Amino acid sequence: MSLLKKTEHAHFAGTQIRATGIARPGMPTTHMEGIPFLVSTMEPVARPAPAEGRHISITGVLMPTVEAGGWTVTDAATQRKSLLFDIEQFKGQPWFREGRRVRVHGDVRPGMPNPYMEGIPLVVTEMERVVPSPF
Repeated sequence: MSLLKKTEHAHFAGTQIRATGIARPGMPTTHMEGIPFLVSTMEPVARPAPAEGRHISITGVLMPTVEAGGWTVTDAATQRKSLLFDIEQFKGQPWFREGRRVRVHGDVRPGMPNPYMEGIPLVVTEMERVVPSPF
């Protein structure tokens, strides 16, 4: 049996990852396809964060943060999670609920201090529900 050190790129829970390990052809497995791969390291593939103060528009799913009181939207195109600020005016809208698809416009503030442990801070200027197309 030959061993081969290799690096693979894959998506795990919506995040692109880089896994390094050893391919083990011939190793018993329950999977019917691919070569067994013993992972030694796994890390997310870094995407550069938007520049400070840059105005962006993203479309994604509205979700609460793990810590109480915060809200995020994960951009459907880049899988980058934004932590939403200045959204009080939208919280009273009937569409402002977990799992709703929204379009958000705002200014990126990566260095903004906050109590939440997820997402790149985004100071929201506009937010609207995205209604799925019937087609």
